[in-house]
Amino acid sequence: MKTKTAFKIFASFFGIGTFIFVGHLLVPETMIWYILGFVFIIIALIVNSIALLSNIIKLIKYDRLETFFSICILLINIPVAVIYFHFLFNF
Repeated sequence: MKTKTAFKIFASFFGIGTFIFVGHLLVPETMIWYILGFVFIIIALIVNSIALLSNIIKLIKYDRLETFFSICILLINIPVAVIYFHFLFNF
């Protein structure tokens, strides 16, 4: 996986997750944001896990620096998701 592809995956999930988070902040009374967020987290977990696993396999096989950077880009979503999750359920 190229670094561009990893960045596209990161940007897509970051953008959609931020949209759901802001939607919940603007209209917190509706339950739809929790449902969308839960479904989104499941989908994001599956897609990011597959991308991460393929990059790890590629890193083991070919030992490329570009693959390492792709893995780092994909892993950036984890702390962002944790922070959003924390804000949603504690405030």
